[in-house]
This record gives sequence, C-alpha cells and structure tokens, in this order.
Amino acid sequence: MGNFTERLEKMTPLQRAVYALKETQTRLDSLEQKQIEPIAVIGMACRFPGGANDPEAYWRLLVDGVDAIGEVPPDRWDVDAFYDADPTVPGKMHTRWGGFLERIDEFDNHFFGISEREAALIDPQHRLLLELSWEALEDAGLPPADLKRARVGVFVALGNSDYGTLLVREASQSDAYATAGLTPCIAANRISFAFDLTGPSLVMDSACSASLVALHVACQSLRSGDCEAALVAGVNLVLSPVPMISLAKSGLLTSDRKVRAFDAAASGYVRGEGAGIVVLKRLSDASKNGDPVRALIRGSAVTQNGRGSGLTAPSRLAQEEALRQAYSRAGISPGQVRYVETQGSGTRMGDAIEAMALGSVLKDNRAPGCPCAIGSVKTNVGHLESASGMASLIKVVLALEHDQLPATLHFHTPNPDIPFNALPLSVQRSRSQWPSGAGPRVAGVSAFGLGGTNAHVVLEEAPAPAPPSAAVESEGDGIGLLLLSARTEDALRDLAQRYVAFLGDSPPRWSDVCYTAAVRREHHDCRLALLAASPREAIDHLTAFLAGEPRERVFAGRKPIGREPRIAFAYAGNPGIWAPYVQLVAQLAASLPEAVNEIDELFGHETGRPLSTVFSDPRGECDGILPAMLARQWILTSWFGRGGLTPAVVLGHGAGEIMGACAAGVLTASEAFREAANANGDSFKPLDCLASRTASRPFVSTGACAPSAGDLSAAIAALHKRQVDFCLEIGPACLTPQMAAAASECRASWAARPALTPPGDTNEGLGAVLGAIYAAGASLAWRHIVPRGLLCAGLPHYPWQRQRLWAIDRNPFVATASGDAMRSVSDTMSSGEYEAAASLGIATDDSIGQEDIRPRPNLTTPYVAPRSPLEEQIAQSWSEIMRLDRVGVYDNFFELGGDSLKATILLNRLQELLGKPIDAHALFQAQTINDLADHLQKQFSEADGRLSPSTGLASTQDGIESGRATADVIPRLSRDAEAGRLLSRLDELSDEEVESLLQKSHHSSELFHA
Repeated sequence: MGNFTERLEKMTPLQRAVYALKETQTRLDSLEQKQIEPIAVIGMACRFPGGANDPEAYWRLLVDGVDAIGEVPPDRWDVDAFYDADPTVPGKMHTRWGGFLERIDEFDNHFFGISEREAALIDPQHRLLLELSWEALEDAGLPPADLKRARVGVFVALGNSDYGTLLVREASQSDAYATAGLTPCIAANRISFAFDLTGPSLVMDSACSASLVALHVACQSLRSGDCEAALVAGVNLVLSPVPMISLAKSGLLTSDRKVRAFDAAASGYVRGEGAGIVVLKRLSDASKNGDPVRALIRGSAVTQNGRGSGLTAPSRLAQEEALRQAYSRAGISPGQVRYVETQGSGTRMGDAIEAMALGSVLKDNRAPGCPCAIGSVKTNVGHLESASGMASLIKVVLALEHDQLPATLHFHTPNPDIPFNALPLSVQRSRSQWPSGAGPRVAGVSAFGLGGTNAHVVLEEAPAPAPPSAAVESEGDGIGLLLLSARTEDALRDLAQRYVAFLGDSPPRWSDVCYTAAVRREHHDCRLALLAASPREAIDHLTAFLAGEPRERVFAGRKPIGREPRIAFAYAGNPGIWAPYVQLVAQLAASLPEAVNEIDELFGHETGRPLSTVFSDPRGECDGILPAMLARQWILTSWFGRGGLTPAVVLGHGAGEIMGACAAGVLTASEAFREAANANGDSFKPLDCLASRTASRPFVSTGACAPSAGDLSAAIAALHKRQVDFCLEIGPACLTPQMAAAASECRASWAARPALTPPGDTNEGLGAVLGAIYAAGASLAWRHIVPRGLLCAGLPHYPWQRQRLWAIDRNPFVATASGDAMRSVSDTMSSGEYEAAASLGIATDDSIGQEDIRPRPNLTTPYVAPRSPLEEQIAQSWSEIMRLDRVGVYDNFFELGGDSLKATILLNRLQELLGKPIDAHALFQAQTINDLADHLQKQFSEADGRLSPSTGLASTQDGIESGRATADVIPRLSRDAEAGRLLSRLDELSDEEVESLLQKSHHSSELFHA
C-alpha cells in the first residue's frame, strides 16, 4: 500500500485522471460481466408421470416416445361420477384423462424430523418438494450440511392447493399444523428451514409460466449477489375434480387422451401433475467448486400482455417481445437457435399464435435451409401447469446433454392456421440427433401464463469439462474406498441394493464414483465402507453385505447417537519396525509441506541429519533412531488432522510417550525432539514433566499407569472409563493386538486398528483404517483425503423410507364399493397412516373401543431405553403425555408429535414430581430425554448440589453413572379423573379446557405464557 501511495503522489494530475478513468472502467466492466454471466444448471431432480422419478427415467420416457396419459386414478375421484360426454352438463367434465404420479400420499417424514401428525397436515406438494430438493442437491454434488447458513435462494412455482381445499371440508381434521402445512409460501420457506438456507425464499404463481418466471427471478438474484446458489422448482398435484370441471367448461381441455400440439386435430390439453427442481450457480462459482455443469442459462425475459382482446387470450406481440429480450440479454442471435421447447398446449389458436411469434423472431440471421425444430413435452405427460415450465426446461437440458431431440407425439397433419411454409420452423416428428451447426448448441424454452405473463429462457450446452490431471490419469482407478450412508439400517440396505444395480450398468469411472460418494454426498449415521479395485469387486462386496457375510474389506457401523465418536490416538515406542512403511509416509509428507517445514529445522538441530533422510531411507539407517520415529509419527498425526480427525484421548507407551505428550499438548514440538534425541529407546523412562504440565486433551501414559512398561491393562481401563469408541495406533501394529485383547478383558466395545498395514496387504494403504474409522461414525474432511482432479459423478439417490400420511378422513369425491363416493381412511391404512390418524384424533376401525396408546414411530434414531432414574422419570411422564407405548432417550420430543402445549404440561408434571422449579424453555433447548436429563442435572446441581431425596433419584456422584434399576423408586404419576379425561383427548381441547388442565400444575400460567 505504501509503494502504491508513493507512486500515486508522483503522478501528474493528468496521469491521476487517466488512472482513475481506467479504474472506473474496470469496475464498470466487472459489473456488466456479472449482469451477463451465464448461470450454470448443476443439479436436477424430478417426478413426472409415467414413472419418470428421476432425470434418467424421464429421458428414457422421452426418447422412447412414451405417452404417459391415463385415466384418472380411483384414489383421486370417481371418474364415472364426474364424467359426461356432453361438455354442457353442469357439474361434469367431458374428459377422463390426465398425467398422474403414484404414491403421492407417502412421505419420509422422519428423515426431515417431522412428526406423523404434522406431516399429515402438510400439502403433499410441499412434501414432494422437500424430497426433490435433497435429490437435486445430491445431483449437484452439494451436501446439505455444507450449505447451512449459506445464501442459497429458494424459488418455487406453485398454483393450487387441492389438498387444502379437501381438508377444510372437515374442520375436525385441521389444527395449528394446517396453517403452515397448507399456506402456499411455506412451500419455499419449509425448504429454507429444513436445510438452513438464508437466501431469498419465494413462491410465485403466474399459472403456466410460473416455473420459468421463478427461474428468471432466480437468475437475477444470482447475478445481483442476493444469493450464491439457488433452488428453482415447480410443482402441481391434481387432487380435486372441481378445477378440472372449470377448465373443461372453458374449452381448454381435450375430450380424448391425446395432446396434439401444432396438429390440425388439436382440441385442447390434458392436465398433468409432477414436480421438477434445478440447482443453479453462477458459472464462475460452479467452475471454481468443480460442480457438474449440465447446461448454461444464457438469458431470460418475462413480459405481460397488458390489455388485449381478453384477459386470458394470448398475445403475439408480447410473446415476440419476450423472445427478443431474452436473446438480446443472452448475446445470441435468434438465428443460432436450433430447437425451442414451446408452450405447445394443443389448442388450435394458442399454437398458431405461438408459432407466428416464434417464426417472426427466429428468422433473424438464420441460414437458409436451417429451420428451427419445435416440440412440446405436453404430448408425453400432459400440461403440468405451474410445473410445466420445469418439465420443459429439464427436457431441454437432457437433450443438450445427449445431443438428441426427442419426438413430439401425435403430430400428423400441420395446423392449417400455421403457415409452416413461410416460417423457419419444423415440428420435431421423430427422435433425431441435434442439428449440426457452428458454435455451441443453443435452445429456447417458452411458457405463457393464463393471465398473460410470458417467459422465455435461452439455454446453451455445457462447456466441456476440464480433462483429468496427469496425476489422476497416471494413477488410474486402483483401489478405491466407497462410502455409503443412510439415516436407518433399512435405508442403508436399500441404498446398497441401488448401488449393486448402478455399478452393474455402465457406471462412471471408478475413482470418480469413490470421490463423489466421499466428498459430494452427505454422511449419515448408519454407514458402510468398502475397499474395491473395480465396480465389479464392489458389487461382490455389497452383495456379501446384503447377505450378512463378513468381509475383510467391508466395514459397517453406526455413529454414536447424539455425539461424535471418541477416538483415541495411541503411540508406541518401537522405532525399529517402520522400515516397510517409509515410502508411504514419504508420500504423505509430500502432501503436507507445512507439517514438514515445522519440524525440519528441529530434526536437523537434534540429529545433525536432514529430515529428508527419514523419508528416503532404503538402507534403514534411521531405524532405531527415536527422532526419526517421532518425525514419522508427526507426519501421520498431521495427515489425520488435516483429514479432520483429532483425538479425544491420547495414549503414549514407552518412547511413544514423547509424541503422545506432544499430541496432547504437554510438550511443544521443540521439546519433543529434544526429549527424543536424549532418550534411550531400549530403556525409556517416563517423562518427568507429566505431573507438572497441563494437557490440552486427556493423556494416558502407560508408564504412569503401571510399573511394567509392557502392561497395558491399566491404560486400557483408563481409555474404557473415558468411553472411547475407537483406538487408532499412529504407526504400524505394535500396541494394537495387546489393546484388542485388553479391551476384550474389560468388556470394552471399541475397536483398535493400526494406521499402517504391511505393503502387499489386502487392506491397501490407509484405506482399511479410514473405512473402519468412517464406519465408527467419524466426521472426516474427505476433500483433503481423496486425490484431487476427480469429477463429480451421478450416483444413486437416497432411498426414501416413506409411509402413508394422509389427513383426509373422508374424501367426498372418492367412491366406495357401494358407490357412495365416500370412503374411510382406515380402509387402506398402513401403520404410519394409523399413527398419523391417531395423532389427529381420527377414529379408525381398529382403534374404536381400545385404549388410545400408539406404538412408538419408526424414527431414524434407534430406540435406547432409559439408563438412569431421572431418565426413567422423564420417559414415563413423556410416554403418558404423548400417548406412546415407549420413548427412547434420544427421541426428539417434537418429531414424536410434541408441541408447545404438551411441552408445558410435561415440564409442569416434572416440576411436581421432582419438587424442583424447571426452566420454562428447558424442553425447547434440550429436546431429547438424554439432553433434558443432562440439562436438569446441571440445573439442580447448580441450585443445591443434589436432587431432592424425596424423588428417590441418585446424585451425580453415584446413581447416574451406575445405571441401577429404578422401577421401584419412581413415584406414580398423580392425576385426578378430570385431568386424565382431558389429557386423553388433548388434541380436541377447547380454550377453557386447556386453562382447566393447566391450572392443575404448579406455576402453569407463567410457563404457558412463556
């Protein structure tokens, strides 16, 4: 800064003015570049009719020319009751057709931490978007955990809420959850909440153009810097016949099942449902992060018809203006466009106006004999209304990727109102390769809203990915560590089955598969890691896992519930066993220049040798030298540390006590190398400074624990007392066999492994120990562990563990066997739906006359029984208030269906039983029995050191750790008959009854209002 100021002072006034102009121009150029920078589509997910449940299935549907239109399913409405061939009959529709999704009543609520009760009152459109958001982020290679508190925007197109319309017909089934569950704006807000995203969160409705309008606004938000990434979605579900009747009366719907875009026989469209979502980033940001770019958005525009011949009549001039603006902003001549995915809704007048507008604009600078192909996906899946633009956009992205154009179905005779001979347009009649031409492939996507809002988006093929680095190419695939994880054991097995199918069907490069699974996917609690040299070997390991066959290269486990695993680092003192591992340690050192530089001078000062001899020692000259062993342990410790693994406890044995003390913060690096240089490895004496130094983390010295240097029993007992989950020996196996044997003797459940295994061992390099540590639940920084320069590959999506969650007890539009157009929710009830219905107070055939106690839901958290008197006390109160047969200590109160009222009742109950005041916010801060017990224990300890003797609960010093039986010391819950009656139907209480119930507890008013 000083040199620049001096130079500026020496400039003449004219030179300063020129410099200022150049700076201003640079800033202006930067701002202009931001406004025109391409936006990258880096991830996609979808659910469309015909079983198109992901982009790959959607592409197969398109290229195979599948017409996914079918008759209205019986679970939507009684098609015969609402159909009449005469379109003028009141209350009837002259169509029986639509494009429909399957299993829209199911949802994996526990994955998102939502109770059955709340999930049943969430619009299934919102639930669908939650699952698709996760899948789209997986496709983009963006683990949701990495996006917490990030400026990621959510832009949702949504136009109807049939579910809400049906639900409000039965007021008894609605409660406070319905407010958020059915409000349209919550569709976007819930995604932001679920993933902790802080960018703009909006829902938009412009009817058929809503998805592209949302995309347009998202691109503007990205270019302006309002968000750094964006999720853009469109969704539409058709649950009620009422809107369908209205559309039929307007003449927009066809009477048969075919959408005939641009055809002379066009007579309207067929309604469809589905959802699609894309993940967007600025191209520069996507390239910097190595994200998979699937296509580029070069420009977009939105216009409005204004006052024309009618509110819902299309306007050719407004459509032309949208096209011209979009191509101008994209900096692309309309003549370069070789394909446009049109609105193409199959209405004769609408198709003609759209074709005339396209022809008028796309003729500019177009080479003779190069017409622009046009098509409409509505001929495959119907008109998805608010989601239609997303169906069109994803189709074009896939077409650009595959360099092919799918056919537009049911086109035989051109619409006579369209002068195709005079227009540079041709309907895409059959599948073909993308038309050849100079420059990148360019396409357009159009959508026009019922109320006159028009949108057009310009897409370009993705730039070619950078070639793999020379290091990656020379390395080849080799042994790879494949990581799989899920929230539950069942989901993990389902995911393994998906990988078996995926790896057996032309998978991506094996190293890219392993990289993506490690770096680009979320890591859940239930885990599986396997070492394999190829997809075929991985299939063999996965098949063995599914069959329950143990394999040496397969590691399965679960992260400890509610916490990170406690890893112990163990350091042995045998410097003479490192020779076979020098080459591997040298490779690690080459990737850790900072760690090497930190000890280079120290090693040379103490030994008179350069540090490089430690990593290139073919004759073993450094064997037996303690500073050399210390340097190698230092490198291994640094490598694991860079990978995110730090010890909760450190164990030092013999001369390994030196590096152990250094890792525990007892010694500095300089002190450690001085001790190593002065020590005798054959007769090492425990460090004198251990008693007088304070460690930064727990340190266990075998010399301090036992008089015999070879006795590990006392040290292992110390590790066991600290509840260690995994013991990692930093070096070759020296202590590991003894630790494993000692752990077995003291019934410790943790595993012990060495970091290094002999060369030629089937557990290649560090892969085995990393797999074992991962299976134990460790959170590793895989980006610093796996090789660089690999590509993000498409992998199988998370296998949802859905259950039926449907709050509509009696749908008046659904027929029963007797033809009453009415059915009971319990007719086809699953266990999950039973729980939802019971929590909503809906009577079921099986529950009438039985005690209203529900089984504990199948949460992602496994059941763990109470382990102390205090936990037993809380669990019993909790179970009765929630009407559950049991509650685990790690179950979340609100995921089980708790709310603020039940929280108040629970806290009041506990106050009465324990005889102690409880913080009114305790349950909102500590939402599991485990956390609440800890919270109360600390609160009571701070108050008087021990719990009230009248409770029969043990103090912190003895009973909580001992976990003694408690059934005989827990007092029974006392309630009078009136309180019990009210509590049994808590969901139905009036305001007066709530007040009556609350008054039966101490300090209820203060707690409730708090």
